[in-house]
Amino acid sequence: MFIRLSATLVLVSSVLLLGCASLPDLPVASRPGDGSPGVGSVGVGVGVEIKINGLRTALSAGQVRTTVARLSNDEASAEAVQRHLLRESSMDGSALTAGNAVSLLQDGPATYQAMLAAIEAARDHINMETYILEDDEVGQKFAKALIAKQKAGVQVNLIHDSVGTLGTPAEFFAALTDSGVAVLEFNPVNPLLARKGW
Repeated sequence: MFIRLSATLVLVSSVLLLGCASLPDLPVASRPGDGSPGVGSVGVGVGVEIKINGLRTALSAGQVRTTVARLSNDEASAEAVQRHLLRESSMDGSALTAGNAVSLLQDGPATYQAMLAAIEAARDHINMETYILEDDEVGQKFAKALIAKQKAGVQVNLIHDSVGTLGTPAEFFAALTDSGVAVLEFNPVNPLLARKGW
């Protein structure tokens, strides 16, 4: 039984990996000061440039250069940041958005606390995606917080992974759905439940 299950998992994983798209190839970004266009002015490659939107309008080429410069401490990291932003910009052609913040959370309790605080602070909508969500103490805290926000008029949307929540009872998600939370199971394990095929 174990060998058959392992072989099935390897086969399914291989098929899923074959379906993954590859990232576009980009030339090495030009370095400021070498006579070539700077970040955000024209960009590098065919039709590839870093585009960043501010709160109300697109940033100018100078503002893009200043933003990219603030993201790095030295020339080596500046080049890595520039390459990363070019790759991000080239994936679908849409502009990046300025004014975001990132906090490094180093363990589960800190992460859960930050997530629950963000849920509590939400005023318009909550979009939550998770791999594992169990019907345990932590899962119940999240369910209660999400249901409370939905009842307070904040639209809650939850995507959970089918494999990661395989052991979570259907009643757990039914309670969320019954309260108005929009619940979606990502890539259902049961192909008959998949909306557009498996």
